Amino acid sequence: MIKAVLPCLLLLCLGCAGPTFATRAVHSDPSWLVRLDSHADPDPAASLRYDHPADWSELELREILNRLLVQERVGALEQKPAPQPVFTADEAGSLAPRLRQAFQMARPSEWIVFVVTRSAGTGQEITSGGFFIADRRLHVLLANHREAVSPEESRAVKANPVSAVKKRGQSLTFDPARFALETQTSWLGGYSGLAASEMILDQTGFLEAARRPAIPLAPALAPAPVTAPVTAPVAAQPSVRPAVPAASMQPPAPAQAKPSDAADGGMQNQMQKLQEEIERLKQTLAEQSTELSRLKSQSVERKPSKKKPATKKPEQ
Repeated sequence: MIKAVLPCLLLLCLGCAGPTFATRAVHSDPSWLVRLDSHADPDPAASLRYDHPADWSELELREILNRLLVQERVGALEQKPAPQPVFTADEAGSLAPRLRQAFQMARPSEWIVFVVTRSAGTGQEITSGGFFIADRRLHVLLANHREAVSPEESRAVKANPVSAVKKRGQSLTFDPARFALETQTSWLGGYSGLAASEMILDQTGFLEAARRPAIPLAPALAPAPVTAPVTAPVAAQPSVRPAVPAASMQPPAPAQAKPSDAADGGMQNQMQKLQEEIERLKQTLAEQSTELSRLKSQSVERKPSKKKPATKKPEQ
């Protein structure tokens, strides 16, 4: 009887086993993990054709990371809570250079994964997910967000960062929301675990809007200072390079990552000037409307009245 049951148990365990991945390390320490993952099986690996490698600047990546938000899902009759930033300003500043390096190293069959670990009381909290570019759109995955984990769960997350350890009603979003093209469920980590939230981002449109000073974007919930214009990322090819030199896009020192009072004052001055310009335009439009009405009145007064044509008497 036992001999008959053992093969069934073995098949059941094999069916429940998660996928195996081939990994390449980019950065690893007790608090941070950034690496490149791909399917160990060559067949599914060969079917992936991401737009990798890709070249970004740290400033571009930090701008995007600072505007990633996580939204808690609630019932239809419950009040929807405000979305929360996925990363703090310090976390975004630390992740950006490592993420840039990973995109430069990535192959078309590899996606980028990350794990952020921080102490929380006597335990640990973990945030994990992934990134890849497909069809020139940036895909962002979030599997765990500030999740309190046990040592065993922490090891499971690091083995597969795009698989959730607990079922949570969370979804990714972006600020401004118009650049978030789609949000869906991702099973990139395999069906043996829990799904991650995946968002498809129009990163090109967002970065183009961010470098137009005439149309300022609303400040993010956790902003980082912007010191130079940004450009859209492109696939790393010998003939294609970013339009802005890398030297001009260097990020500020870590001590400057938090917005200062001077930056807040500059934003207030900019908003005040914008409001004054709007009032001036309103006044100009009102004056033009008054002048147009006056010209119409003069035109009516000067218009000659129509006289009936004289009728000729019939000749006798």
